[in-house]
Amino acid sequence: MASRDFASPPQSTNASNMADSQSPSYNLRMFDSARESTFRQMRETARAIFQTALAEASIAKAFARHVECDRGVLRVREDLFDLQSYSHVLVVSLGKAGHTMVEALANQVGASLEGIVASSIQPVTQVRGFRYFCGGHPTPTRNRSKRRVRC
Repeated sequence: MASRDFASPPQSTNASNMADSQSPSYNLRMFDSARESTFRQMRETARAIFQTALAEASIAKAFARHVECDRGVLRVREDLFDLQSYSHVLVVSLGKAGHTMVEALANQVGASLEGIVASSIQPVTQVRGFRYFCGGHPTPTRNRSKRRVRC
């Protein structure tokens, strides 16, 4: 049996191919390619999770799940309000989503509501029965005297 020098790589008939596949740069390229593929899949998965969460987090869907009005009784999660037992119901909706929340509520309850919407965003349309006010948040804007007027 011939003795082998373990300090040098074994000899092969195709030594150049074998040297390429065992070289550190070849292994790093393979590792980088696999790593990039894994990261690409992770980004795609994260994007899909985010898009699904964003779609499910809409105000309209939240109201559809947690707000219902049937025969004059308004249910907000577990709380029930007999709207007919009140002489007058006023709604106050505040914030950027103020208009969107009033629209969602009006879709559930109907056109019998009235109130105010205070938001920094002026909607294209307004819900009938509501007065709209524009304002800045969290501190007044430079044009605060102009923005105090009704939208």
